[in-house]
Amino acid sequence: MKRFKINIFTTFFFFALVSNVSQAELKSFQSEYNISLSKSDDARLPGKTYVNQASGYLLIDWINNCNASWVTTQRMMTKFINSHGVGSVSEINYSLNELNDGKNMEFVLEVKDNAELVERHYGKAEKSDQLIVSFMEDDKVLKFSPEVIFPHEFLTNVINNLYSGKKMIVRDVYEGTIPDKYFNISVFFTDEILSVDKSLLGKGVVNKFK
Repeated sequence: MKRFKINIFTTFFFFALVSNVSQAELKSFQSEYNISLSKSDDARLPGKTYVNQASGYLLIDWINNCNASWVTTQRMMTKFINSHGVGSVSEINYSLNELNDGKNMEFVLEVKDNAELVERHYGKAEKSDQLIVSFMEDDKVLKFSPEVIFPHEFLTNVINNLYSGKKMIVRDVYEGTIPDKYFNISVFFTDEILSVDKSLLGKGVVNKFK
């Protein structure tokens, strides 16, 4: 489950950007993804259990809260049916509130399997000479290097380096979906410019993405 969570939640950080860095500004957005089972030509081995069906969705909101903080909410629901006909339903709910100063963040993570609560974490992270994470449900306190940053600062770093001439940047990012760890994220820059379906974009958004 944790490996699956990593793959889902890190995709959220790579949401694309704008065509003119001089006017670059991180915008609020909402996105929705459908989850389905990809086809495989690999032969199935006798005695092993496989996933026959998979369905679900991922909803993401990333909202500028009156220029005071950035709020994100994510909800993922997945349903699997294995080769024995046994089904399971998983649900992950996550919310984050990061102040614009880049020094304070609060988050809530809740994981359920078949409607039964598996994990729930209420966390608060503060940066000074260290990044300190504390949890409301217990007395656990984590301490990381001050070089570890929060999601909004990370996205701002990406935007600021779009036309810097760098081919790659690497940042350590803490956001709470795996409460006791941070992500080491590498971002690669290319010269390719893409456009998307115009109906997916809000008014005033330039349809060019690097």
